[in-house]
Amino acid sequence: SGDAAVRGKLEALYREREQWQALADHLGRRAAQMTSEEARPLHLERAEILLERLGDTEAALTIARAFLPDDVTAAEEIFTKCLQRDTAHPAPLLALADLARGKGDHQRAAKLLLDAAERTQAPVELGRLLAEAGALHLEQLDDEARAIECLEGALASDPEQVLAAEKLLAVRERQEDWAKAEPLYELLVRKTEDDKVRADLFQRQARCARQLGKLDQAATALAAAAALDLASLPLARELADLQAEREAWAEARAEYERAKSLTGPDTPAEIRVALCEQLARCARQTQDDGAAVRYYEEALELEPGKQATLQALVELRTERGEWQEVVGLKRKLLGLATADAERARLLEDVGDLLQEKQGDWTGAMAAYQEVLALEPDRRQVL
Repeated sequence: SGDAAVRGKLEALYREREQWQALADHLGRRAAQMTSEEARPLHLERAEILLERLGDTEAALTIARAFLPDDVTAAEEIFTKCLQRDTAHPAPLLALADLARGKGDHQRAAKLLLDAAERTQAPVELGRLLAEAGALHLEQLDDEARAIECLEGALASDPEQVLAAEKLLAVRERQEDWAKAEPLYELLVRKTEDDKVRADLFQRQARCARQLGKLDQAATALAAAAALDLASLPLARELADLQAEREAWAEARAEYERAKSLTGPDTPAEIRVALCEQLARCARQTQDDGAAVRYYEEALELEPGKQATLQALVELRTERGEWQEVVGLKRKLLGLATADAERARLLEDVGDLLQEKQGDWTGAMAAYQEVLALEPDRRQVL
């Protein structure tokens, strides 16, 4: 009790003589020896002195931050007083914005961030504040127009503002506004270190370039994505498809081969068949018909009853004059045909090939007889 009386006299003397810094320091020393609950009123009084008597907003803010996260009420009270005392200072606004966000009051948080932005001159900090406000308007307040305004403002202030670029890019992609999306990819790729994220960005960049008709740029971006994720079968196929679209057949073939090497027993048969057919197409485009035959035959091993593949192989072997193989393929198509007219047409083709290309009159006659059994009035056979 004696110590308390001495402390009381000392504090009264500081006040009487208006020694406010000494009083604030004294209260700080006392608070340091107490529990948090006991020290609470001393910290609040000390913050009041620092603000009202000494005009030291920064010191008061330090006291307010020390209350967090346990005593939000006390921190908010000091932050509010700091703002009232120094309306041009952005720090109290930012602190209050964080508290509002924590309470789920996103509308107030966004307003406080924009108020802070109005008081900020540094381009990088201004960009950050506008980006955070834009993200709130976009994701929490469902105000896309206001979000775009904030995000564009953030990038105008700081062209390297990553958060703004990420959020704005998502909007542009959703809007399919590819011309405005295009410059954002380069920034994000340059600023991102995570290979998985970079691969995704390159892939999206390629899609954007493709939409803009810039197939060379799309190929460059997609190749960069594939280099970062060499085990991705979908990515390898996408790059191969793009090279085929560019009619870069050698590059397309190499990528389809790489994609094929990534398949396994668990890969659906239709994917493996499609890869073989695409490889056959590339081989034909590069005048490697022998390889095209092998690819088509491999596709038929995986899916023997696929008519389109059989027909493509018929056309190729016909061009190569491989008549015995053409007859065999026609007979396979015959086995798949269900309509009599289609069966008759195929049998007639077989008969013609046997007669004209192989000199097999007996085989040809048998085929023609089968045609007449299906269509007795088929004049060209008669």
